[in-house]
Order: sequence, then structure tokens, then C-alpha cells
Amino acid sequence: MEIPLIGKTDFGPYPTNMFFSQAAHKELNLPGLMGTPGLVEFYDPSSSYPVRGLKVLGNNLYAVIGNKLHQVDSNGEGVAVEGSLVSYNDPVFIEQDGTYLMIVEPNQGGYYYSEAGGSVVTVSDADFPVPSSLAWQDGYFVVTESNSGRFYIPTAYSVTAWDGSDYTTAEATPDDALASISDHREVLIFGSESIQPFYDSGNSTFPFEPIQGAVIQEGLGAAHSLAAGDNTVFFLDKHGRVMRMSGHAVTPISSRYIEDEINDFTYFSDAIGFYYAQQGHGFYVISFPKGNVTWVYDVSTGLWHKRKSFGNVSGTFGRWRANCHALFDGKHIVGDYSNGKLYYLDLD
Repeated sequence: MEIPLIGKTDFGPYPTNMFFSQAAHKELNLPGLMGTPGLVEFYDPSSSYPVRGLKVLGNNLYAVIGNKLHQVDSNGEGVAVEGSLVSYNDPVFIEQDGTYLMIVEPNQGGYYYSEAGGSVVTVSDADFPVPSSLAWQDGYFVVTESNSGRFYIPTAYSVTAWDGSDYTTAEATPDDALASISDHREVLIFGSESIQPFYDSGNSTFPFEPIQGAVIQEGLGAAHSLAAGDNTVFFLDKHGRVMRMSGHAVTPISSRYIEDEINDFTYFSDAIGFYYAQQGHGFYVISFPKGNVTWVYDVSTGLWHKRKSFGNVSGTFGRWRANCHALFDGKHIVGDYSNGKLYYLDLD
């Protein structure tokens, strides 16, 4: 009797908390299923709020947990720094330029932190837009504006000085700029109907100009599903398909089985994605809070699997606890979606 442990392209079942490896049995050099990594506690802030974002700056890891920014060292010792964000629960966008850490809460506001300053400060410049997302490219923090196609930049290598005229518009189609990401020294502005790439031309008036003929007619389905990895960008489109970019083109990598499940959710605009690579495998992880499920695409094999954790709000197996990721001090650190803890991924 055949046991279908590894699903075909368009049909289930898919393995849960296991992934296919060509060298699962190292001694015999045989393929098989390997267990996904466990979560070993690294930092516990004693919080009842989610880890909303992670970023490394200097020798420390910074985690947005609830409405506080926590500084964590390589020993897993940490402290909440002074200053607070407005909200507590939704994912944030977080970038750094070597000196400043910038945080954007979509539709709320922007914040910055430096180790020299020691506290989280709200961007108070009247010209700072109501933000929808954040990226960093060539010395500039790039902030997209909510309910418009515009994106703004401050003075180079600054986070405090904003000019209301320092913006341009992704206007290939009349859709709003939902999110942005930097990849291959291009700023990609994702809208509900299109993706428009911009490059740094060095123009003194505004450095970022659109790349002619490179507009992609594909809309974004979840702002926080964007993730760069394996020399490309992954995201969820407006149809509930998981996409992979190849230059200025996109290709679906999700199967009909997965897409049917995603489209059965009440909504999927809350999807959260990140990428990490471990022991020769690159993984794009996409979790659906409303659907309470996590799907993982293994770039090295082109195969999917699910990841589940116990003890979520329903008291059963649900989405994987990992909400975000950062590579810090040689460890893959992930943040818990419910209790503020940080873990490192351990295949043993």
C-alpha cells in the first residue's frame, strides 16, 4: 500500500512539521523526510503581546514586542528601551541604516531609535506622511504613503528631516502603494493592481526614477507577505496565490490545493511572510492568522509543507509560533505571535 507522505504539485496531503531532503539519511545518502526545527527559548520579556518585528543593529538584536522596543544581546539578555509605539499587535516594518533603526506602524506613524540616543522617538516632522510601509535603499529610508501611490524619502542618511516635496508617485496604474521592498538595488512599489520598480538615478531633485517598461501587472494581496530571499522576492498576490519574482516577471509557486485553502479563509490580507536558509534549504514561510495555518515553501526542492504549533488561542494545533525572523549571532531567531518570546531554531 502506498502512503502519500509527500503531496504532488496540485494535491495533498502535505507533510506537517517535516520536509523532504535529498540527504535526510546522511550515513546512507538516502532521501527522506526531516523534522522541521524546534523552538528553543532565547529571550522572555514576560509579555502577553506578539513579537511584531525583528532587526539587527550593531551588536544587538531589536524586537518590537507589543508597544515596546527591546534590546537583546547575544546571550539572550534584554531590556525594553524608553519610549513607546501607539499600537500593540499588528506587524511593523523595521529597517536600519547602520546608525538609526526606523519603525513604521501602517496607518499610525513612524519612529526612530539610535543606540546613542537610547530611546524610541516619534517622527514629529509635519511633512512625514501617514505611512503604509517602509524600505531602505542607497542611504534612504523609503516610506510609502497610505491611500496614495506616493513614496517619500528624508535627507540622505537621516530619519528626522522630511520635506513634503521629496516624493514621487508609482503611477503606472491608479492604485495605492501598499508596500515596498528593496531588491537588487531597486525599490519595488507594490500596489493592489501592479508592481512598479524604481532605480537610483542620482537625480538631485529626487533620486528614484521608474524603470521604463518594467511594470508588472500583478496586485499585492497582503502587505506583510513580502520577503526577499534566494536572490528573489516572494509575496501573496490579490488572488491568494504565492508568487516568486524573476527579474521583472512573476510566477506562481503555490499549488491549486494551497490556493483553494487560502481562498476559503474569511480574508487573507493579514498574511505574514519571511525567508530564512538553514542547512542547504531556503524556506519562504507564510502564516495566515485568520486562517490559523502556516505554509512553507522549500526553495531547494520546490516542495511545500505545513508547520504547526500547539497551545494557540484555540487550545489545539494551529499556525507555527514563528511570526518574524532575524539572523543574529549565527542563530536563526524568531518571535512568537502571542507571548513576546524569542526563540532560536534548532534542528536537533
